[in-house]
Amino acid sequence: MTSPLLLPLTMPKWGMSMTSGKVIEWIAAEGDHLQKGDEVVEIETEKSLNVLEANCEGLLVRRVAAEGDELPVGALLGVLAAPGSPTDPETIDTFVAEFNASFVPETVEGEDTVTGPRRLTVDGISIAHRYHPGSGPPGASPVVLLHGFGGDQEGWQFNIGDMAMDRPVRTLDLPGHGLSARVVGDGSIGYLTGVVSDWLDEVEPGPVHLVGHSLGAALAVELASRREFLSLTLIAGLGPGTAVDEEYVEGFITAERRRQLRPYLLRLFADPRLVTRDMVEAVLRAKRIESTPEALRRIATASILGVDTDPVERLHSLTTPVQVIWGGRDDIAPSSQVDGIPPSVRVELIAEAGHMVHVEAASKVNRLVRGMAAGHP
Repeated sequence: MTSPLLLPLTMPKWGMSMTSGKVIEWIAAEGDHLQKGDEVVEIETEKSLNVLEANCEGLLVRRVAAEGDELPVGALLGVLAAPGSPTDPETIDTFVAEFNASFVPETVEGEDTVTGPRRLTVDGISIAHRYHPGSGPPGASPVVLLHGFGGDQEGWQFNIGDMAMDRPVRTLDLPGHGLSARVVGDGSIGYLTGVVSDWLDEVEPGPVHLVGHSLGAALAVELASRREFLSLTLIAGLGPGTAVDEEYVEGFITAERRRQLRPYLLRLFADPRLVTRDMVEAVLRAKRIESTPEALRRIATASILGVDTDPVERLHSLTTPVQVIWGGRDDIAPSSQVDGIPPSVRVELIAEAGHMVHVEAASKVNRLVRGMAAGHP
């Protein structure tokens, strides 16, 4: 580029399946002095309407994209000038021309690839899911991972690689989460379990190992009462009726800005360094998808806060081999709930981890899940 002090403002990639975005409205005007985090332009994707923020301080010297333009990820939207950089029109014109001449849209895995993002309509609901074939022996039984409340399948990013060394791994975004439709019925454990069970019928009707985190653990226990599994791993949850901090649930649902959301995300981890700016912004983007707060509230009311069930009693009725993994510093669902569970259930308490134990102690959790699956082929 002609000037290293001119900085490109490009179409972001919000989510693994995003390939393009549409410029809806410029919020910042040419000549505006922007600070890092200032709102610049509103962009519409296939699934959401979000605001792109400045990632550094600078002067917005050129709005290249027009409102209404549909552009691929990485395309030039505008030009920022760092302090002390030239802002004459000729220099900016050259910068834009050279950027566009060298720009090549990224190659994105298609819907029909083995590992790429897929969609499946289940009970009239669009479910986003992924298949990771793994490098284990042919015929190895798969592991299915169910994420927690307010999360999505990307939350397993530190676990999939290890688990896939032995066997295939399947993940999905639960109804009302991630890239799946914001259709959650009455929000109950029964409804959500029904959708997941029907999804399994379509993608993996044979025997599988089931792993659930938090809300996913509740669904896993309910699923195990309806169909057979090779093994069950419950992370930070015992099933429907697990005690959860109500103030956290309410705060997470209602938080609309970074400063409001960050304190609640900090409570998920024993190590606060894991709550990065990118993490906060990613969660906010997901929460800003239309109808997300309503879907989360319905699920919270019916499946988390409104469940009067003894989860330990449910575990006694299961015939599936079960192990429970919990963080000793869990501030959302106290680990003391493991007291009194059946002696047949293996309990692993990881003292240094919080509610997101599968992230903070990924290697330990992966080893436990792989061991459980290997012991029950």
